[in-house]
Amino acid sequence: MIIRPASGDDLPLVERLLVANGLILDDVAAGIADFFVAEEEGTLLGTIGLEVRGPFALLRSAAVDPARHGAGIGARLVARVVDEARGRKLAALYLFTPAAAPFFERHGFARTTRDAIPEELRSTGQFAHACGATAVTMVRRLS
Repeated sequence: MIIRPASGDDLPLVERLLVANGLILDDVAAGIADFFVAEEEGTLLGTIGLEVRGPFALLRSAAVDPARHGAGIGARLVARVVDEARGRKLAALYLFTPAAAPFFERHGFARTTRDAIPEELRSTGQFAHACGATAVTMVRRLS
């Protein structure tokens, strides 16, 4: 399996993975250049994205083929996007998750509140549609 930057050609498969995992498609097409995909023998197995605003980013659209959940693909995608964020000298990664908080806690994220989201990230579609009151807000500080 390789993890590589996504391209526009990957968009339909990325969107299919997101839908299969019950995730929203807001701004995915516009931000595909900041996505990564996990691929094995030409098959897209997972995806993850960054939405960068100033010194912060949202980790977004983390999804793995449901038939491959539990195979370590999500962990490798998270590690790759954290490395990317560090390489870009970002201060912190934030995310919203309705159901995967324990997974992200295992990968260095901590629960926080929506009120703690930096102003730079409040104009994102993810902030506006963060599963309402049910989403857990999380942060991983990088600096």
